[in-house]
Parts: sequence; C-alpha cells; structure tokens
Amino acid sequence: MNSDKTDVKKPSYWYCDRCARVINHGEFRYNCTVCDNYDYCQQCASTAAPIHPHRMVPELAYGLEESRDCGRVDISTGIRAAMAKYCDRHCLGTRDIDNDNPSIHKDSYSWITFKTIGDRTKYFGHGLRRLIEPRAYLGICAANRPEWVITDFACILQSIISVPIYTLFTDREIAYVINNTQISVIVCDKNMLERFVALHPQCPTLRHIVCMDPILNTISPNKSDNDLAIHYMGDIENDGLAKKYEYVSMEPDDHLTIIYTSGSTGFPKGAIISESTFRATFPQWGVTSSLERITLSYRPLAWSADRDAVITTFLDGGRTGFSTGDPSRLMEELALVRPNYFGAPPSIWNKIYTEFNTSLALITANSTVYATSKEEHHLLQQFSKLIPNRCKSIAVGGAKVSPAVLDFMKRCFTHCSVNESYGITECGSVAYNNQADYYLQYRLESVIAMGYTLDDKPYSRGELLVKTNQMFSGYINNPDETHAAITEDGFFRTGDIVELRTDQSSLPHIRVIDRKKNFFKLSQGQFVSPEYLQTIYIQSPFVEQIYIHGDLLSDSVSAVIVPNQQYAQAFALQHNLTLLDMNNSHPLFHQAILQDLQTIARKESLRKHEIPSHIIIDFQAFTPENGLLTSSMKPCRHKLATYYADQLKTSNRIEEKLKTIIKTITGQSMLSNTDENLFVNTGNDSLSSVRLSRMIENDLGISLTSNILYHPQLNLQQLTNLIQNPSQISSFSKQTIQSQLINDSQLDSNTITITNHKSTASVNDSSKIFITGTTGFVGAFVLSELLTRYSSKCQFVCLVRCNNENNSLDPFDRIKNNMLFYKIWKDEYKQQILALKGDLTKFHFDLNDEVYNQLHDDI
Repeated sequence: MNSDKTDVKKPSYWYCDRCARVINHGEFRYNCTVCDNYDYCQQCASTAAPIHPHRMVPELAYGLEESRDCGRVDISTGIRAAMAKYCDRHCLGTRDIDNDNPSIHKDSYSWITFKTIGDRTKYFGHGLRRLIEPRAYLGICAANRPEWVITDFACILQSIISVPIYTLFTDREIAYVINNTQISVIVCDKNMLERFVALHPQCPTLRHIVCMDPILNTISPNKSDNDLAIHYMGDIENDGLAKKYEYVSMEPDDHLTIIYTSGSTGFPKGAIISESTFRATFPQWGVTSSLERITLSYRPLAWSADRDAVITTFLDGGRTGFSTGDPSRLMEELALVRPNYFGAPPSIWNKIYTEFNTSLALITANSTVYATSKEEHHLLQQFSKLIPNRCKSIAVGGAKVSPAVLDFMKRCFTHCSVNESYGITECGSVAYNNQADYYLQYRLESVIAMGYTLDDKPYSRGELLVKTNQMFSGYINNPDETHAAITEDGFFRTGDIVELRTDQSSLPHIRVIDRKKNFFKLSQGQFVSPEYLQTIYIQSPFVEQIYIHGDLLSDSVSAVIVPNQQYAQAFALQHNLTLLDMNNSHPLFHQAILQDLQTIARKESLRKHEIPSHIIIDFQAFTPENGLLTSSMKPCRHKLATYYADQLKTSNRIEEKLKTIIKTITGQSMLSNTDENLFVNTGNDSLSSVRLSRMIENDLGISLTSNILYHPQLNLQQLTNLIQNPSQISSFSKQTIQSQLINDSQLDSNTITITNHKSTASVNDSSKIFITGTTGFVGAFVLSELLTRYSSKCQFVCLVRCNNENNSLDPFDRIKNNMLFYKIWKDEYKQQILALKGDLTKFHFDLNDEVYNQLHDDI
C-alpha cells in the first residue's frame, strides 16, 4: 500500500444494532435470519453477551457507489458498467458442500465478486473468439451456475448469438435446436457433455464443445474426432488472457439470443430476441439504492424468467444465489439465500397449498370447529416461515392460479405483498395483478366456436392479441409458425382466452380464463376448460397433481391423479389398509378420492360433465424429467395424453360396454358419474345380478360375484375400475362382506360412517404411528405437532428415503438435523422417534422381512 495515501474508510448503508457503530463498506455485517433488518458488526457478533437468540449470517456491507456514465445505451455497455461500478460487491453465489463428502450440502453459500465475474467474462469472451465469429450461434446447456451467466455475458460482449438449451429436452429436441439455428459451439456442463458428443453425428454444424467442468480422462480435450473438438472452459479463459479482442457492438435490430419455448406440440420454437427487445426488459439500471436486491435462481436459466431476474439483479448491483437444482432442497435454499423477492409458477404454490391442507386435515381429525380454526391459525403461522422475513414480495406467474390458492397465499404470507404476473416469452410483460402493462397495445378477437365474443356481458371475452416494446422478431427458420403467430399489423396471438374488465379508475384489467388450445369438446358438444377444472380439484388434500382429460367420444371428463403420498399413507393407516400399493390403488382409496372430487365439484357448482366420470391413480409425479411437465412446470398435455392413452381408452371402452350390458339387463341407462349404485336402489332382483355377472364375464372376461354387484357403494365408475384392475376385486369383496356383516348386526350406521375420510379411532398412549416425509418442511412440522399432541409413550416410526447422495447418513440424524434447521427440535423427541431407512414406493417399503413383519404386527 502506498504510504503517501490515507486509507479513508467509506461508510456503508448499515450500522450495528448493538453498539450503533456504522459498519464500513467492505466489512462483514452479521444479519439475523429471523429479525427484520437486524445486524451486528463483526466485533459484537464475536463478543456479544448474551448471544443473540437467532442464527446470524455474515453478509458484505457496502455504501454509496460513484455514478458512472454508461455512454452508449445498449445491454453490453450496461453489463460492463455494472462490472466496474460494483466491482467489490458480492455477485453470484453457490451452496457450499462438505469437502470430505461432496454429496452433503452445507447450510451456507460462497459468493463471487463482480470483479471476478467481470474478469472471467472478459477472458472467456476473448477465448471464444478463437472458436466462433461474432453474430454466429452458440448454445448454452447446463444447470444454473455462475459459468452459465459468464457464458451469456461473454456472448453479449462479443455479439455472439446465444441459444439457451433446456437440459431436459430430449435428444431429438436438442438435435433439432442445434440444426435449426446451425450452432457451431456448445458450452455445457459435465452432465451434458457425453450427450452432445453422442449427438454430434446428427448435427453437421457443431464443431466445438466447451465443458464448464474439468474433462474426464475418458474424453480427451482438444482431441479432434470427426471434426469435433472438446475444450475445458478454464483453458479457453487462459487463451483469452493471452490474446485479447475488441468488444463487438450490437445494433438494436441485431439478434441477441434465441429462446426456445417448450411448446405444447411438436418441436420447440425458437423466438428471435433482438438487442433492443432484450434491453427493453431492463428499463432501468444503475439507479442508486440502499435496498440490496437479492435473488434465488432455481428455475432453468434457459427459461427467460430466471435469466431476466439474474440480469436485472446484476445491473442493480445485487446478488444471486443459485439453487442446487434439487426440488426437495428448494425451501431450505430459499431460507439460506433469503431473497427479497420470490416468484414461482402455480405448481410450487399449489404444492405448498396442498401440503397445508394435508397437514391441517391430519392434525384436526375429529376436532371441533373451534379447535380446527385455532389449529389452522397456528399452522398458517408455521407455513409463513417458508418465505423468509426479508422477502417482502412474492408472485405467481407462468400460468393461471386457483383463487383458492391465491387466497391462501394472502392469508399465510402476511409479511409479503402477493402479486400475479402475466408475461409471454414472445412479447415480454403483459399485465401485473391483472392490470395491463403501461406500454401494452392489445385487442380481443371473438372465439365464436367456444362461445366467447366481444359482445359477452358483463365483460367482453375472447383471444388476447398484443403488441409490446419487447416483441420478438419471429420464430427462427420457421415462417409458417411466425405467420400463424403474428398478424399483418404486427400483433401477437397469445392463445390466451381472457375477460376484459375495468377497475374503479376505468383502467383495463386482463383476466386470463384459459388457453385456447387447451379447450376440448365432449361428445354432446360442450366445451371444457381443463386448466380451470385442475385449479379447482387441486383443493383436495388427496391431490398432489392432476390432469383433466376429455375427447369427442366421452360424455364427461376423466382425471389422472398423482396423490399426495403423506395424505395417502395417513389414509391407509386410518382405514387399516396394511399395504398401500403404489401400482394398484385400493378400491377404498380410489373411491375416497372420487367422492372428494365430487364434493368439491358440488361446492364449486360444476356441471355434470365437468365431474370426472373415472380416475386413474398414479403415484409417479409429473416432472420435466419424464416429459409430463414443460420447462415452465406446466402440464404437457399432449405428452400426458399420449402417456396415459391406453389406460384412458381402456377405461372408456369398458365403461361404454358396461352401459350397454346394464341397459340390456335392467332397461335403464346409467350415468358415468352418478352417485347411485347399480342395483340396491333400482329394485332389480338377484336373478338380474346373476345375468349381469355372466354377461360381464362373457363380454369382458372378468368374473364378479353377486355380493360385489350388490355393494351399497358400487357405481359405474367403481365397476369400471374393478374390471380394469381385477386385482382389486378381492379387497373390494372383503369390504362387501364386512358391510353385510355390519348391516346384519344392525349397527347404527353413524358408528361406521367415514366423515371427511378421517378415522374416529383414538390413538392410545402406547401406540406406534407410522409417518413419512419427515425430512421435508411440512413433514418436520407435522411430526413436531404429533410429538407435542401425544404422550411420551407414543412412538413414531419414521420412514426415511435415502438416495445415493445421502445413503451414508443415519436416517435419525436426517430427521433431527432437519428439525434443528427449522428450530423445532427438542431433545426429548429422541426417545419417541424410530427412524428407518426405506422407500415408500418399493415392496415392503424396501425393509427386510423381519422389520416389515414386526411393523405389520405393531401398527
């Protein structure tokens, strides 16, 4: 350090809440993870007595930065200005891992400064110029990490057109993207490297693959094989350090990036985003503010939402923490990064809402109205901790959300403003909280075939067409799709059916009803909105995910249900179902779900054909990995329809055949979703049941006894399910016999009625209770509630799934560490918890025979 200069310390925006000293720029402040805006200086954090009761984490303090003139107004200049202006601030962060066991993630993040990101971006950009010319196409395909952003920025500074590729695209889709844009360079991580090497023969323009990670010996870097060279990113940065190139400016109409939408049918479409369009996404940057912008990036950066959020944060001098990409860790990483804004698609809010309903239903079984209300209030307080105190705004976007879910968000997360955002890849922001964007030009077109017109009362309805300052330039090398999407006067057809309202100030409000292409017509000519029904039926505590299906051959909708496993397991225990088969649901469980959907339908005043006539239960979740969700976490309808086509067709065929048989025998037509049973209320005799049994066996090959056909709960849907799944007949027959025995003994029906699917049996003090999901957020609080509710003699058998990453961990330690993380652990819990390593989806829960048989006898 030059001794002739005085080292003047610059104050930051923060001061110590204990000693009141101003914390200097560049020093660490210790921020409380519970108290709002509460900090200690480093000295007080080390010496304070008594110790602050909450966890405090070190965060870099900073003060007012010098204003800088960006000169040229373009996105490249803005990025370089941020790199210089905020050089000593933290910029991008990743979660720490245990050095001795990389499969274990620590409860901390490590951060890289703006200067480091700026230097690496500059050198990598120089190095890339040896492989690719400006205005050529480069693909980026990797999990969210700093190197993804470095690559993106390097492309912008060198006028290389970036093409983000979603990691969960199929090989066919990836090859299509490469060939559609004639990509010559791919930058990827080690998990994608071998896929691109294997795809090279199908992609003649691909010349170079740059791997973000050190390359294994099995794949030699820089070795030319069939005109393909493989490089390590670190080597490319070193090359850029040795040989430098000038930055290449972009003109406003130049292509900056190609964003591929997942699409609902066929191949993805590449939306061309120009420099001016991309820049319009970030209308202000470099504005001085004492509010630190903090972002958690967990959605794919190939999807514009998170990419835009990261760049917005960067331009404002904020910091972004990257998720590990494991959905099961999202809530704990949200608690670690503690962003001040959190946006998520409906699928995540639906998940939280479902878990809340499930937890409430389990905790308040047989409680009074007052007790239930009290428990609900307490549970809302617990769930509110999902969103950190520092987060002041949450939003739902990407698709329509149920009013019930939105209301829950407002009741639960009272420390946040709750917002709805509506944007589209092709044209950017459309509306916020249903209010049209200030720069939006729009109009509606009637969709007469579906009954939506501009003349509808009280509000005009139709397809929304928009024009914004963030409009794309068409789909690359796809003139047919471009022509179909953009009108002659430059408006984009959103495909969204909307209702146009006005507020008290006469400002237009755009309320999305559904997607135009999602509507389908039933056999009687009625149109159905599946997304609307899905947002209603998600209220059921049984339902984790749902897909509503229908076609011209059906007179009512069908549903594919992915049950909530925790609620399903509780239901099985409450109803003495010794084994809940994940591949073949029990008839009682099947009927309980169907009845719950019908109850919700009546409450919501749905029409007959909008109530599922039959359901398919599948414990396999819809995910982007199996192709049943899009990259934006929306149900991929055409893939769901294909995946479940055989089961749906079989159900429809059996149901139609049964209707014919029943009408032949009884002379009566049966409705698919009627609550009436087949014979008990229709006056048919035992001879009719014998004839029906024989016709079913002759025509459908399934033998059913008369006592099954006389079951008081049996309707057409249940009968269809039994024939489609003959293995359920035995258990259903046992229920029938039990029902008859109860009737014969003339017991009061009130003593055996199942109300809201809850058991009336009480738990003895010395009972054992089987519970799963205790290593998650919801499971931890449910276990805590149960441990508090029942006496110390009651033991809780907790099944803990251990994958390859955490197989070495003791299952009890995983439960304890999880509860410690949420600050709900008590040492006395140890005596009541029996933790077993297993898997709910496997035979005997993946337990050995001795342990399973003991559990079978005890529980």
